[in-house]
Amino acid sequence: MKRIVFLFCLMLTILSSTIEVDAQTQKRYDCNGAYIDVYITILESSRTLTLTKTGTNPFQVEISKEGISYYVNDILCTEELIIVHGFETDINSNTFYDGYFVVLDFLGNQLGDQYIEHGELEEVKEVYFFDQTYAIYVVQTFDNGYYEYLSSFIELYNQDLELIKTIELPYEVHNQMEENDLLLLSYNYDNVFDIGVTSSGEVIYPNKVLDIQYTYFGTMEIQFVNEAILNGESVYNGLTIDYPGTYKLEYNDDVFDFQVHPIITGITNDGVYNEPQLIYYSDGNAILNDELYVSGTSIEKPGKYTFIVRGINDYSTVIDFTITASVEGVVNGHSYTDDLIVEFNGEGYLNNNYVSSPLAISDVGDYILKIRGENGYLETYEFSLIETQKSSSLSGIVNNLDIFLVVVVVVTGVIIIKKK
Repeated sequence: MKRIVFLFCLMLTILSSTIEVDAQTQKRYDCNGAYIDVYITILESSRTLTLTKTGTNPFQVEISKEGISYYVNDILCTEELIIVHGFETDINSNTFYDGYFVVLDFLGNQLGDQYIEHGELEEVKEVYFFDQTYAIYVVQTFDNGYYEYLSSFIELYNQDLELIKTIELPYEVHNQMEENDLLLLSYNYDNVFDIGVTSSGEVIYPNKVLDIQYTYFGTMEIQFVNEAILNGESVYNGLTIDYPGTYKLEYNDDVFDFQVHPIITGITNDGVYNEPQLIYYSDGNAILNDELYVSGTSIEKPGKYTFIVRGINDYSTVIDFTITASVEGVVNGHSYTDDLIVEFNGEGYLNNNYVSSPLAISDVGDYILKIRGENGYLETYEFSLIETQKSSSLSGIVNNLDIFLVVVVVVTGVIIIKKK
């Protein structure tokens, strides 16, 4: 790719008459509340970038390559990354330039770089990072003395800086932005966008026919370009809905009705449980037996429960369930001859007297154990503790005769018992 970089050569001519070895220029970029100062050092064999970051985790790092001159168009700072981009030239021949971008972490470690060459004069005009994807806007020009616009395209790279897709654009982009994991491009100077590009490389046009189902659980995501009407209010450039509710979306000439349900775990409708339960729900206004419920709160008392999640436009979902008293040590309708230890969960009453768990029962008699819980819940156990029956065996009879000495004589098959 051999093209004369007029401005670069002119600058070299001026510099060579004043500074032969070293000159520095500086530009400051805002970076999430800190600053990055870029020093451009011009040497005989390269044009080097030195980045100095202030604020938290300051650093100084050099970006250089033998025989290469770097030019910076801008610096993008995300929460974790610093992306420097622009174009670079071959200082030896002064005849071609390519686009580039360099990725650093916030400690100044270089994570990787990419150089973009498509046969003409390229430069990286904009860089976006969304959905773990780098989206690079590249412009090509050709040298007719004015560096006239030739073409432009989007290149998508994954986190390892491997190319996902190249998308050629029919016109030069004059406005762009990233919203809802969608790169939006306009060929005019307004916010009416001509296309959207996803992180996978799908191109979305304003006349897209949306594919919307009636039922969603947890989250509903839909990507579109420009304006839509959701429940009577304008929304733009895609939607992510995770709040439960009943919704109506109008886009172009289509109308879609749908519901977003919460994801609820820990209970099922009409479920019966013999231990405490924890309910988790994705979103919404949760009510348990007419009281506000916080996701993950332990429900320990026995009882009848109604769990309700309310949402947009009078939406609600209802789950009824029961937690039992989890009684151990006694069975309804049984009689026992040994002492009892009864364990249970809840508010217990034995023969109408309040008792707590564990409950020891040793007196002979008839018993009614009632365990009360939430929302009118009641478990009843009727049982008896009885005396042990006296033995009626031959040995028992003999023992009761208070015999001190027994002589057993066997005569012709007859057993004679004599008492002394």
